[in-house]
Amino acid sequence: MKASKFSEAQKAFILKQGADGVPGRHAIGCAATSVIRERSGSTRGRISAA
Repeated sequence: MKASKFSEAQKAFILKQGADGVPGRHAIGCAATSVIRERSGSTRGRISAA
């Protein structure tokens, strides 16, 4: 079985977005962008948690 590229926190974020009415494709795309930024070490455009 292939391992997920999303962390548990990202999965929870995607599910919460879906519950809030955000289309699945958009929520998954945002999470995938986050994964790509983490792997590349980019901090550009990242919003800090308040």
